Amino acid sequence: MKQLRFFVAAIALLCSTSMFAQADYPEKGYSGSVEFAYGIGIHDDWVADPSRINITTVHGYQFNPYLFVGAGIGVKYWLDYETISLPIFADVRGTLPLGSSPVALFADFRVGYSPVDIYGVYVAPSIGVRLGRAKAATFAFGYEMTQNSTVGSTLNFRLGFEW
Repeated sequence: MKQLRFFVAAIALLCSTSMFAQADYPEKGYSGSVEFAYGIGIHDDWVADPSRINITTVHGYQFNPYLFVGAGIGVKYWLDYETISLPIFADVRGTLPLGSSPVALFADFRVGYSPVDIYGVYVAPSIGVRLGRAKAATFAFGYEMTQNSTVGSTLNFRLGFEW
């Protein structure tokens, strides 16, 4: 129950920030983000596995309004197993701004390694919506897999804030 309260508080914090800045989409330069996620675990045969809570931060370079490349680190906590993983990854994101609207679509792909508890190669593709321009809230749906682990795959929903 404490994890659910933490997740709801994180959502409230994200919603209370200034999501619709008036500046244009970032053209070039440093960009960072923080994300909170809830994941439903799955096995290869698509049977439900314990849920996870994730906190991730990514930092890198915005080459233009369409391409971001960076690196990140996350902490994933398995609620039933009381264990963690620590994925360290590279992140590539393509963004499609929708005209003059503050809404944009994106797809990102993360690949790296998790060296702790639930260990192995880490892969995480996702698709989502970005609400805002220079500063923005993000909402994404994706898949995460940590190879060589029996509890490493999840379908997850991510909420984030970019600056």
